[in-house]
Amino acid sequence: MTQKGYTSKILLDVFENLDKSYSNFRGRQLTLTANNNYPFIRTEKMSNGELFPTAGFEYSIVKALAEALNFTLRLIAPPDGKWGGPLPNGTVVGMIGVVARREAHFAFCEISITGVREEVIDFTYPHYIESLTLLSRAPMEKNRTFAAFSPFTSLTWLLIAISLLLIGPIIRAESWLVNVYFPLASNARNTSDALFNMFRSLVKQENLMGNESSPQKITILFWYIFCFIISVLYSGMLTATLIKPSYEKPINSLTDLPGAVKDGFTLAMTADTIVEYMFRYAQTETYADTWKLFNHKDRSKSFLPYSVDSFDKIVEDKLIIINGEVTSSFHGAKLGISQFYMARDTFAPQYYGAPVYPGSPFLPVFNKMISYLTEGGLITKWLENEFRQVSTQKSIINQSGPRAFTVIHLQAAFYVLSIGFVISSIAFAMEVISLYLKAS
Repeated sequence: MTQKGYTSKILLDVFENLDKSYSNFRGRQLTLTANNNYPFIRTEKMSNGELFPTAGFEYSIVKALAEALNFTLRLIAPPDGKWGGPLPNGTVVGMIGVVARREAHFAFCEISITGVREEVIDFTYPHYIESLTLLSRAPMEKNRTFAAFSPFTSLTWLLIAISLLLIGPIIRAESWLVNVYFPLASNARNTSDALFNMFRSLVKQENLMGNESSPQKITILFWYIFCFIISVLYSGMLTATLIKPSYEKPINSLTDLPGAVKDGFTLAMTADTIVEYMFRYAQTETYADTWKLFNHKDRSKSFLPYSVDSFDKIVEDKLIIINGEVTSSFHGAKLGISQFYMARDTFAPQYYGAPVYPGSPFLPVFNKMISYLTEGGLITKWLENEFRQVSTQKSIINQSGPRAFTVIHLQAAFYVLSIGFVISSIAFAMEVISLYLKAS
């Protein structure tokens, strides 16, 4: 109290405490927009046509938010089924558009945080980080038509053939020279006879030559040593090659894509996503060159609508799909990981957040809750739980020992034999024709 009378003060918050106001929605219904995108979030349609979420690690996040903040949920899908964002003409499509127009309060569905999207909506803190990868079919076993020739390179085979062609004339020359200077020391041999016996030494480690001179014996001795080395190395390498299959080169990075496209693979991704935007407007040379590898003449082959069926086409149509690690690993495990190959290299890290409409008053509360869930490791745990439920891959231990050789392993031998029959038949026909011409 003062001399002039009583003075009173009323203390009021000028600004509303949003953390306090939105820490309890008191059962209010919030609208979520999402696509059916398991393992992030799976949606199903009820008999009355309404959608409801049933599974997914991002749905676990939504449930945790709803329970902690006391709100109920209504689910809608974007009309165009896209992830979306602002377009050059000013329209905003997909889930981003639904949130930006305030048709939904927020969205959860593997949505990347980008500067372009943040021009029309706000994002929560990132709740998951992953990189992009390449998913292709498992490398196929190489064609074994000429497996019998695989132990040596083409140059090695050429040198062996040259050596074989030279050893016959060398033996013939030695035989002729010895016969000239020492007529009683050796029998003269013709070139074809010497060549046949040297070939016999190579494949059977013996020949029918006898009564040779010392120079010839020395030459044949070292030819035997040569044949022994070639035979041992060939047998060992051939056995190892046939028992252990040889596979195509796997696709491990963006630099492997040009060669894969030349081999008949088609590069693909989900259409109208931030990944397409990233490659379309890429400034880096690697991404720009990768963009040229897509089929731009027929977009339906390279830019696919999101569907689990797209992953089936990886094996059927020789597709290489650029996608996130989680989606790639999940569908690979679900369909049988032995059928697929995920690249070792990853690129373009993606930060996933939940879009909310601009100026959303509950954004600080959502951020706080998401921070708790992330720091507590719950989001990672929920994702691991989804993987455990769908993995069909079993560890198979081969206890049957080495595999028996099949016709596939030995088809080259049958081809060589068939070629020999054809050549001998031609030679026989030519001899018959020659005899007929001489007789006439």
